[in-house]
Amino acid sequence: MYKIEIGAGFVVSALGGSGILQSLPASVALLGIGILLMSHGCYEIFFKPRMFLRKRLVKWLLNRNWKVRLEKHADFYFIIWAEDDSGREVMIGRTRNDKGILAFTALIHQDNKLLSPLDRLEANLRRQLIEDIKAFLAGKDMAYKGPFWPMNKLAVKHALPLDSQLTEHAVDLKAKEVVNAVMGVHSLIRKSIIPLTSDND
Repeated sequence: MYKIEIGAGFVVSALGGSGILQSLPASVALLGIGILLMSHGCYEIFFKPRMFLRKRLVKWLLNRNWKVRLEKHADFYFIIWAEDDSGREVMIGRTRNDKGILAFTALIHQDNKLLSPLDRLEANLRRQLIEDIKAFLAGKDMAYKGPFWPMNKLAVKHALPLDSQLTEHAVDLKAKEVVNAVMGVHSLIRKSIIPLTSDND
């Protein structure tokens, strides 16, 4: 919508500045309207999504019943840790290297008791588990961060572009998708260690 507004502003400005209209006041008026349209479109696309972003995100998350705490890091403009009612956490941040996206990251190591039996997995079962996790995350259009082994260093990642489509609902939904993906990874891990727990019984 705002790209159309910029395009329309460019056309109107071109008409006003081309001298096609015989009336100088009309040409000036068209030129002014065109510049106004382009300025508003550029503001909505490039500036508004980034202005006071941290404050807006905190407000949105609190509105959606997330517990919020802030963290500082040299590589980030800001880091927000959001925790849901079940104690699941997701890190939301904007890095200095990639300014055009809002990154969502959730760590796998939230359940150490779940991960400890993995040390006894045979190499072929480890590879199978890793492939299952890769396929699961790819199906959700998500990525992973860190080495796959040991898994306490693994994290699930997703992102949203910083544009005019960034809304409270989009941020809340993406945060929930990421923490739910972690639960899906936990389910795959539980499935892989069932034979080990059966042997102990």
